[in-house]
Amino acid sequence: MVGLGKAGAETLLMGYGRNVISVLFWYGLLGGIGAFLYSLTATLARGWSPSRKQFDPFGRFTASALAVLDIVPLRLFALLICCGKGFRTGFRALMSEGEKWRAPGAGWLLSSAGSKWELSLGGPAIYQGTKQERRKMGGQVVPAGYHLSLLNHTLQKKTLYWIALQSVVMLIFTL
Repeated sequence: MVGLGKAGAETLLMGYGRNVISVLFWYGLLGGIGAFLYSLTATLARGWSPSRKQFDPFGRFTASALAVLDIVPLRLFALLICCGKGFRTGFRALMSEGEKWRAPGAGWLLSSAGSKWELSLGGPAIYQGTKQERRKMGGQVVPAGYHLSLLNHTLQKKTLYWIALQSVVMLIFTL
């Protein structure tokens, strides 16, 4: 059950980060083609996962490309998540834990949310029957259904803040 709660929280965070925030970011920067190319890269990185040996050469390249495309939007979203109560704790976690994750944008996002709500994230994961060690981050609380609901509600609010901020920025640059 511990692994299921952690996987749920990580999937929820990365889902909002990649499927909403990063797509909106690249749309705002490059228009529809930017959003399309980002989504294509994310889909290819999932389909050609480097954890599958048969896709290793393609998987490493697409995962690296996705990590580069994720750095700015996910880090900005992580900072937005830190805003409010517990900002200092979240920001310290970004600097200490977030940089040590294998993908810097994702590391910031997971460490900010984990430290803000004291959720235990990271740690060992099993991919296609092979156990892989990942850095542990966040707090000591194992995510349960209540935590996932709280996390989802907060991510919805932060996404609305993101949309409002991006709309204002885009409006300023179009005037």
